[in-house]
Amino acid sequence: MAKNVQIRDIYGQRQKKGTPVSTEIAEFNARLEKCETALAHLTKSNDELSDIVATQQTQIAVLQRRVDMLLSREAEREAQGTEYVADQRPPHW
Repeated sequence: MAKNVQIRDIYGQRQKKGTPVSTEIAEFNARLEKCETALAHLTKSNDELSDIVATQQTQIAVLQRRVDMLLSREAEREAQGTEYVADQRPPHW
């Protein structure tokens, strides 16, 4: 049977008189379990977000290379002085 003694909880506060030690420990264990569960969910979410960011960074790098390639092609066309077919007026205008 649990004794009615005064102990300090993890925050340094004294236990309320008349509350059995086993009840205090059970409450502490319940709070600890809730914290561990929340931490596990946050860790999982953090890992998932990290994977998403890594994938997006790869996609951004690929798109940046494509934009650079298109810009260099356009610069070459302009340097040659030839008009791009899409920029020409159709003959029926």
